[in-house]
Amino acid sequence: MHKKKKGPTARDKPGPDRFAALFQQGADAYYRDDFRAAEEAFALGLAEAERADNEERVAAFLNALGLVCADQGRLESAWEFLLRALTLRERRDEHEPLAFVLNNLGHVCLQRGQFERALGYFERSLALKQQIGNEDSTNDTLHNIAEVYQRCGELDRALEIHLGVVQALVKGTDRRSLAISLVNVGNIYSDLGRFEQALGC
Repeated sequence: MHKKKKGPTARDKPGPDRFAALFQQGADAYYRDDFRAAEEAFALGLAEAERADNEERVAAFLNALGLVCADQGRLESAWEFLLRALTLRERRDEHEPLAFVLNNLGHVCLQRGQFERALGYFERSLALKQQIGNEDSTNDTLHNIAEVYQRCGELDRALEIHLGVVQALVKGTDRRSLAISLVNVGNIYSDLGRFEQALGC
């Protein structure tokens, strides 16, 4: 099963300055799977943002550090960073970055096997993304919700959601996400014993 987490992106960047440079340095390392370098850059950025008393920048670095820790299996540290980011985003009422933090908290819960809790975070994230109208990001979170149902053995519900995502993606240009979604649909058909349909994905 391919999971969709929200990695550091331009939307999270603190600004066109020293903070942005550190964030980009960390993000580049993150996407190279150089987690040590990513953590060092994000931690330095966090320290400088805290000294500057800039909540927006602090929240961005906290979210990024949460992702780095989660990808290394350091779930307690990831949880602490993400909860701090959540508090700041909620206080600032920033819907889009808040949706991303909620999505990442859902992934930590998923890694912990806390499926009901993961679903709650994903559904909160989904509601915000739908309100914003970010279709691509909405599909990512629907994918995550489907994974929760699949992990819980509710294959028909997971299949229904994945098929809805496929229908949305067919209309767009994101072929990579479409391919991943088709693989997930095929896996569920296989788990259900519907092998002819699995082969058609």
